Amino acid sequence: MDAKVSPEYLRNTATTDECEPLFRQYKTCLTKALKERGIDQMLEDAKADNKENDAEYMKPVG
Repeated sequence: MDAKVSPEYLRNTATTDECEPLFRQYKTCLTKALKERGIDQMLEDAKADNKENDAEYMKPVG
């Protein structure tokens, strides 16, 4: 595991997110796949239908 994780990350001193470029690539790929299959619209519809629930259950705790 140590070979895959930078020492800066392990010490919590990293100044950049080393995974950000890979995550951006993944997000682009996922967004494209969801759109091609029409799932993106289904997700938006589900979010719109549940705004009240989100407002109630996604409140910050405290």
